[in-house]
Amino acid sequence: MGATGSPLSLAGSALVAHRWAKTPNPGAADLDRFKVKVDPNGELPEDERTQLAEQARREFRAEMGRRSGAARRARRIGSAA
Repeated sequence: MGATGSPLSLAGSALVAHRWAKTPNPGAADLDRFKVKVDPNGELPEDERTQLAEQARREFRAEMGRRSGAARRARRIGSAA
């Protein structure tokens, strides 16, 4: 995103950047979120939880990429009409 973003989106981006700057290891925080998602009660062995969380994270990111591509295509088609 460049300088053409709205003030609200720029402020939101700044807040997100600030939050991640304060997180010692953003990747670990992200993985912890998926560990809780795949094993909310913490009953699985740690190595299995980690493996499932990494797979869930890959699936999530693939889906976000698919949705992002679909949105970009829709905008491109909409602006060409």
